[in-house]
Amino acid sequence: MLDVAQERYNRPATIASEKKSLLQQINELKQKIAQHSDDIEDITQRMLQRDEQAKALAKAQTVTDQRLPNESARDFLIRVCLMISR
Repeated sequence: MLDVAQERYNRPATIASEKKSLLQQINELKQKIAQHSDDIEDITQRMLQRDEQAKALAKAQTVTDQRLPNESARDFLIRVCLMISR
């Protein structure tokens, strides 16, 4: 859509009043593109953060799934409860 507006703007046969309208349309499209690019970047960052959080949670769960060597049942339960409450 932006390409079409720019191509029409650059045509030699385009009259001045139409060029003014096309220039306004081009600027509006560029603003929308910038806004959507920012939104895409924000969403991408959130997805990366969630992936990191999921990996950290999975790693924490593997640590809590089993008792450590020389760990009593009581100490294991305390550790698991502390990990869950965080």
